[in-house]
Amino acid sequence: MKTKPSKFINVLQLILAYSVSCTEENIILNQLTFASFLDISHRTVARHFSKAKELGYIKIIGSVRIYNKHTKNNWLSNIYEVNNDKINEYIKSEVGADLLNDIDNLINLYHEYMNFIKNPTNLEDKLIIDKKSQNKIDILKKENVYYIKLLDKVNNNVIPLKYLNQDKKRLVSNLCSTRNQSHDPNNTRIKILKNYFKTESDIIEYDTNASIYRLSYALGHGYCAPLDMDMYEVIFKECNFDLEWNDELRSIFKKILMPIYMRESSLKYRCLQYNSQKSWKYIFNKTDREQYNSYIWLEERLQRPIWNILDTIRNSMHKVLGLNKFYKADIFIYESNLHILMLKLLKDLNVQTLNVYDGFYFVKGTLSREEYNEIYTKASNILLSQLK
Repeated sequence: MKTKPSKFINVLQLILAYSVSCTEENIILNQLTFASFLDISHRTVARHFSKAKELGYIKIIGSVRIYNKHTKNNWLSNIYEVNNDKINEYIKSEVGADLLNDIDNLINLYHEYMNFIKNPTNLEDKLIIDKKSQNKIDILKKENVYYIKLLDKVNNNVIPLKYLNQDKKRLVSNLCSTRNQSHDPNNTRIKILKNYFKTESDIIEYDTNASIYRLSYALGHGYCAPLDMDMYEVIFKECNFDLEWNDELRSIFKKILMPIYMRESSLKYRCLQYNSQKSWKYIFNKTDREQYNSYIWLEERLQRPIWNILDTIRNSMHKVLGLNKFYKADIFIYESNLHILMLKLLKDLNVQTLNVYDGFYFVKGTLSREEYNEIYTKASNILLSQLK
């Protein structure tokens, strides 16, 4: 189970570009304009700023109110002290880019940012989007009252799950900010889980193969696909590519699908961007680099342009999932409701568990994989029946 890719690198790059380019020793960093420029939510930027403060990369040393003529408000903006060297070292360790030795690119990024925020429509559009997002959350609260109330019955007080009542579109808990055991040499998550379950026994995790696509398949067809059916392989075979399906290809293919599912409308743009910037340097974060390496891998073996490849995959996904239009991020609402139903079924069996994204953790020996699959299928059928 993987956590959602972070935009932390992008935020740090912009902080560094701003800090290096400004003549003042201490600078004002406006989170809302960062969010608008980077095309991410204000909440995400605020979370990454908090992380940067915890790591000692930035430090608030004061604040000042600045009048904004577009919103006609006096915004309270923090004044920051920035540790350029620490930020640069972190970026270098994550993506291999030494930005302090690439000053021209940093200054170019700064000018792009300044030109962007000088255009009033950019910020106004962002404010409209934020308002629309909140309105959508309010609508979702009304539409999912049953699941919100059910979550209250199955939640716990130690590591509680947050959902629509806390303006979250996906079930999350504090455990989501930790890495799972395959990526954390210190086993932080496992230590927290053992403390929660009050056990020294092994902790096991069950998740569902291709959770988002499997659920989309169920929503598109009105019934669950067999749990032993590899959704990735089925989608790939529908493409009719002349490649042998194996573990390496499966790993590559998994990286390709999610951006198509989540942002189908931007597919053409992504291909154009990729073709024009194949020799990227600092501008792509680690996730984008892995994505583009996947594009190169497929282009070389299929001897076809990336647009043709991705368009074929998109059409295959539509056909296999039975959807004319992907759910995009709304799929997490359905997935969250499914997991709430699973939590209820598990509680009825007196099986203790914790949910983290598409995974469920148990004390080893309390639930078998076969029993977990039965719970998943039963919850899926309940969800589908309530949607009719």
